Amino acid sequence: MKDSFIHKPIFRLLSPIFSGTIAYLLILLIYNNVEQITEDFLGQELFFCIGLTYLIQEVSVQILKVMEKWRYASNEVSQYLILAGRSLSVCIMLVILGVGMYYKLILGFSPSNRELMVFGGVYGCMNLIYFSLYVSHQFLFRMNQEKLQAEQRLKKGLEEDFRQFRKGINADLLFESFETMIMNMQDDPEKTTDLVGHLSSVYRYILGGRGEELVSLEKELRVLQRLVSLFNYLPHRNVDLEIDVQGDPWIVSGSVLTVIEQIIRNAIPDSSKPLPIRLTTDKQHILITFESKERLSHEFSLESLKDVVRSYQIYGNSDPFFRQIGPEKIIGLPQLFINEPVI
Repeated sequence: MKDSFIHKPIFRLLSPIFSGTIAYLLILLIYNNVEQITEDFLGQELFFCIGLTYLIQEVSVQILKVMEKWRYASNEVSQYLILAGRSLSVCIMLVILGVGMYYKLILGFSPSNRELMVFGGVYGCMNLIYFSLYVSHQFLFRMNQEKLQAEQRLKKGLEEDFRQFRKGINADLLFESFETMIMNMQDDPEKTTDLVGHLSSVYRYILGGRGEELVSLEKELRVLQRLVSLFNYLPHRNVDLEIDVQGDPWIVSGSVLTVIEQIIRNAIPDSSKPLPIRLTTDKQHILITFESKERLSHEFSLESLKDVVRSYQIYGNSDPFFRQIGPEKIIGLPQLFINEPVI
């Protein structure tokens, strides 16, 4: 049972006082005995009505707690109708039993059938009102949950779009390239022109292909060579990329570029010794093998590639892996296969 206001202790303590008073007034109106209100309002009949209301409300709470755990019908409407019928039946039985005992033990005679019908009708209506509060809270809770889930999906979508936007901008690479252009603009204009060409090719692929979720490996490798050439223009960078792949599988767009860039950035820059990176394939994975001296403050792990891992969890049946064999480190990206429809 959802934590509703109708099950709060303060509500369960105070509501029967008002409900019992209203039931008492309704019974007086039905019997056309309103003058009794001015004579003896706080009489034993009022306290009996309030006590009976306490009893019925607490029994209804326990019935709802027990019965809502079980399924009685195939659809929700029938479920609530059965629940309302059983709660109402128990309520009327308690009213008949309570009124009968009150009349016999306190008043000294048995109640008539009309009196039992009046009490049963009044308290039956109050039980249905209480049940309607329960059902309305259930539907209101469900509507709020659906709205919250929709807002959460929207929030995650916005966060993903912003993450992809930041990933596409890649401010570190952009500013490093601009700084290199400034340093070489006058001394080596030809080198600056080549650097601009590589930079524009990389950003054209990243920003222009944001709508492409999957791309062929061959297409990404063409841009990868441009990215490596761009890094080799930057100070203290010397990357030696070796490509030996078989076939042309599909991959998540930008995944290979992200992995290679993280490898380069986590390695200690050394212009005198190249950083060897080898890209191969097996039957199921694209293997990226490298051997580098990592920065002291940046140890390479899959945590730095969490966006890539999350993307492959969506599109693939297996996750990327990272393992180390001696001095060599290997990153495996799953190959993706698209089943084309048969015409």
